[in-house]
Amino acid sequence: MTADRMMSEDRSDLTLAILTDIFKTQMSPVMSCLKASWAKETKMSHIIDPATTGLAKLLDPVAECFTPEVAKRVAELSADPDMQLRIDDLAEKCNQGTITPEETAEYDAYIRAMDVVAVLQKKARTLLAQSPTS
Repeated sequence: MTADRMMSEDRSDLTLAILTDIFKTQMSPVMSCLKASWAKETKMSHIIDPATTGLAKLLDPVAECFTPEVAKRVAELSADPDMQLRIDDLAEKCNQGTITPEETAEYDAYIRAMDVVAVLQKKARTLLAQSPTS
């Protein structure tokens, strides 16, 4: 095995470890009531916002580290069950209007983290779709 390939695999392992850690502690596929409210108010839910486009560009170097195996694992990431319960609770409170300022800050952090994972998952799925099948 060449040194370049070993470095590439080390980067891929590190990238996956970081993403897995972030996802287990901060992610969920649940939609936020904050984003849903914004989309309803602006009637622009079909348009990708500039922040997401910018985020995608910022994450390009990370996605370039994806091997097909890492891309598959990133595409399959899902929330830790305990974290999912917490996010679901916050979403319900947000929808009911009973969320506290501290919970709003926590929920907002989850939303931002979900955006990162969603962009990485999209990039991973794109890579997998372009990869020749084995």
